[in-house]
Amino acid sequence: MKDKILAAAQKLFLQHGYQAVSMRKIAKEIGYSATTIYIYFQNKADLLTQIAKNYFDDFLAQASDISKIYTEPATVLAEYLKLYCMMAFQNQHKFKFLASIFAEADKLKLGNTNSRQVLIHLQDLLEDCVKTGVLKIEDKGKAAESLWALLYGLSLLLVNRPYSLSKAESLINYTIDTHLTGMMKKEIKK
Repeated sequence: MKDKILAAAQKLFLQHGYQAVSMRKIAKEIGYSATTIYIYFQNKADLLTQIAKNYFDDFLAQASDISKIYTEPATVLAEYLKLYCMMAFQNQHKFKFLASIFAEADKLKLGNTNSRQVLIHLQDLLEDCVKTGVLKIEDKGKAAESLWALLYGLSLLLVNRPYSLSKAESLINYTIDTHLTGMMKKEIKK
């Protein structure tokens, strides 16, 4: 039932926007009363938090596989960044919606969406690159924020322009490789 509610809420949020959707509208979509939804979710913000958390949990699960495939810290970092952008490209409507919601996250009183965990993981990957002498970074916090801004901006570009998959991949690879090369002491090994 919980997954059915989340699917209906996500569909309606994407179609009509968060503010225009009520718990009653979600209940009508699934053919149950609003009371049923409240058994699983405290309120609409709780529903939205879970949708966002699912997105970031999916990203983190896929990202954990990267370090199983690659051993060079710089390559792991590059693939992590590329995955973030590709996931946004492959889930365009959801990414646009989540981007619009996160602009108002404090006002909406969202719970833990795990978006912060993505940034923490990024900082850890940067730390690994510094420890191995691959990256030259004086301020890891600033470097992480810089990469986060790059990812976010590139992802928004990808979801707001009509790119083919091959052009999107090419732009992602070029942008991330160029940015990381500027931070490196030596080139990325592939």
